[in-house]
Amino acid sequence: YSNTACPGLVMTELTNKIVPKFVWRLLWPLLFIIRAFVSNSLVINPSLGAHSLFWLSRQNPSDLDANAKYLSCSRPLGAPLIQRQQMKYRVDKARILEEMEKLYITHFKS
Repeated sequence: YSNTACPGLVMTELTNKIVPKFVWRLLWPLLFIIRAFVSNSLVINPSLGAHSLFWLSRQNPSDLDANAKYLSCSRPLGAPLIQRQQMKYRVDKARILEEMEKLYITHFKS
C-alpha cells in the first residue's frame, strides 16, 4: 500500500534557512489572513503539519483510496483537518499502475 500525505506550509528551522526569521515574523499576520480567507493548507506549526502523517499511519491501508492524497489543513482558528484530494493521472500512467498492482498481487500476495 502506498499513500501520499502533504503537510502544507510549516514553519520550521528549514524555512528559517530559506528566508531569514525576521521576514517570517513580518509575514506572519499575512499568512494568518490568507489561512482564514483563502487557503486552509497553511498550517504554520509542525504539529498540525504532521497531523495527516499521524492520521494516515493509524488508518487501515485497505480502507484508504490509493488514488488520493491526504492534506494537512487547519481551520481558521487552528483546529486540525484532513482533506482528501483525488490525484489526477493520465490514462497511460493509470494503466501502468494497474498492471503493477496486478503483478504485486500475483507475485507477493500468494
